[in-house]
Amino acid sequence: MRVLIINLTRFGDVLQTQPVVHALADGGHEVGFACLDNFAEAAALLDGVQALFPLPGGRLLATLDADWRRSAAVLSDFGMAVRRFAADRVLNLTSTLSARLLARLLAGSGPVGGFSVDEQGFGDNGTLWGAFLEASTRKRGCSPYNLADTFRKTAGVGDVPFRFALRRPSPRVLDAVKQLLAGEAGGTPPGGYMAFQLGASDARRRWPTAHFAAIGRLVRERCGVMPVLVGAPDERELGAAYQAAGSPAVNLIGRTSLEELSAVLVLSRLLITNDTGTMHLAAGLGTPSLALFLATAQPWDTGPCLEDCCCVEPALPCHPCDFSVPCPEGGACRERLTPAAIWPLVQERLLAGRWPDQLPARTKALARVWLTTRDKAGFLDLRSLSGHEREERSVWLRMQRHFYRQFLDAADAPLSCPGASRRFLPFPAGDAALVRCLPAERRGELREQLTRLEALCGLLVQQGQALTAGTLPQGGKRFLGTAARIATLLQTEDKRNAFDALNRLWTVALQKRGEDLASVMAFAECFGGMAHAWAEALAPGE
Repeated sequence: MRVLIINLTRFGDVLQTQPVVHALADGGHEVGFACLDNFAEAAALLDGVQALFPLPGGRLLATLDADWRRSAAVLSDFGMAVRRFAADRVLNLTSTLSARLLARLLAGSGPVGGFSVDEQGFGDNGTLWGAFLEASTRKRGCSPYNLADTFRKTAGVGDVPFRFALRRPSPRVLDAVKQLLAGEAGGTPPGGYMAFQLGASDARRRWPTAHFAAIGRLVRERCGVMPVLVGAPDERELGAAYQAAGSPAVNLIGRTSLEELSAVLVLSRLLITNDTGTMHLAAGLGTPSLALFLATAQPWDTGPCLEDCCCVEPALPCHPCDFSVPCPEGGACRERLTPAAIWPLVQERLLAGRWPDQLPARTKALARVWLTTRDKAGFLDLRSLSGHEREERSVWLRMQRHFYRQFLDAADAPLSCPGASRRFLPFPAGDAALVRCLPAERRGELREQLTRLEALCGLLVQQGQALTAGTLPQGGKRFLGTAARIATLLQTEDKRNAFDALNRLWTVALQKRGEDLASVMAFAECFGGMAHAWAEALAPGE
């Protein structure tokens, strides 16, 4: 069939749709792709897309303010172009209301996967994986899966082998860029090239330019490698600041198309970058990166979709920040990751072709260092190189990864759950030592909350059975009261919102299944089964 994918997000998110495109194209489907027009060049890098539909979002809003009739005409022209593609199915991966409405408009009477609205105009997330994607991106700490994997699950292709390979630059462009680099570097450097992405979408998430410059001097002097500065035109002042520090580099900031940028990355041995779209572009081209995650950025959900990349976070209890919250530490994380802490990673990679197994004590004290890998289920994962897998936050993310995936897969199956409590695999025995790294008081709080959740879910199932049989006085009122108590437990009992995503999933599931009592009961049993298995994992060990 023909499938139209809608992704109205930014550069990096568009590129992270590639595994979904691969899964559909490999399955014999013809894929169309709708994106904002300012990211059409990025979408053109997606391998397997046969038709591209740029939405002129800026012009749409501008004409809406001036004359709504002109705005309607812009939208109508876009819709006509899309309809000529004659999609059998629309798949929307953007959760905003405008994207949901657009998906419904373009689908007509046909099916919409992912994010849409129902017949009454309420939000419809398609599956619980979609609801989880929406919920987990709202708050730091409850997003334990890489965005590319949650896209795959939301799209319904999560069981297809993961593949992420963007279109490579043409031989002509590759040769032209090779000549450009050699010309500006005064010949091909003996150690090759290394790309530096100085910018980021948020200034708080930029590693100081002076730190990049310090690394640039070291790689040139000690490894014979020439740094190449890349970035968008509005980042030129960062390149000027780098060069003002006296560090060597070929400065291509604002001077390349995306295909030429791809060629630079293909010709580079390594990319040092903030959390940016360039990082995802490099991953899709097979170029390893050393990626720095500052402020709100964290590698668990937005890290590079390529194994054997190095992700570095500041070793601070406040990292990552919550969204829209001013930093109380004055951006201390940007200075925490010093060039001296980062250099051993870069040096080992360039000289030995691998990341160091043993890190200096200084690096481990200042940074959480992770290596990208893949778990047994094929999801992108992280392995600590700095001993930070035993931190409370790391352990909690590991537990979320284990239990959420089982729950979301089981709950999305049709009426999946008699005996759901037996579906959940226990937390691996080999990770029991990790669980004991959680403070005993914290383990007790979480276990108590999960035990209460299991009990309430069991009560709801019993009330539903009695309600069905007509043997429960005021059955509907009691049933709804128990459902509300579950929501209250998830929302208010834990000040740190350890189960923030579950609260959203519970609310969404009740809205979606509310007209089918059997479905609500099945979901509650599945919910309780997860709570039971999770509470058991938190039980005091020997």
